[in-house]
Amino acid sequence: MDEFRHETTLKDGTLVLIRLYEPGDSEEIYAGLRRLSDSTTYLRFMTCLNSLPNERLLELKKIDHDHHLAICAFDLSKDPMVGMGIARYVRMESDSLIAEAAVTILDEYQNKGLGTELLYILTKLASQKGVTHLRAHVLSTNKPILAIARKVGSKISHYEGQVLQVDWPVDEALETFIRARGS
Repeated sequence: MDEFRHETTLKDGTLVLIRLYEPGDSEEIYAGLRRLSDSTTYLRFMTCLNSLPNERLLELKKIDHDHHLAICAFDLSKDPMVGMGIARYVRMESDSLIAEAAVTILDEYQNKGLGTELLYILTKLASQKGVTHLRAHVLSTNKPILAIARKVGSKISHYEGQVLQVDWPVDEALETFIRARGS
């Protein structure tokens, strides 16, 4: 799996490379996170941030592609390639079959199918690693992720305030993605 690379084309024709996170990607990711709009930052981190806290940035140094797996998307039409988004999971300490998942897409690449593609690949890699459920905490106003979660048979429950807990069944979601792709 260390050689995982996937190329795809978004709805608008943008050619994308999706591959496993590499330590050299951190600067591109940090730069991308600083470019997120306030509304995207709020939907992803559920708070307003002037900058990403250091502990969040340090999490990227702990990626081992088993307990903590991450994939990155790059725009191949730019030279050099430009980071577009990241998806990752971290296995829960209390149950290693469940992993907390998160996806972040830069504003200019949203609503083009990249989030769905990253979720499909993250789900596929999680299945290969023996993860049975991906879990995410999302705002009730995050309609795009909730629509995808419902489509793949996720259990959605109230967590706290306006935050919902999404439990994404990996195998069922993978089957749904594959059927939708026609492959």
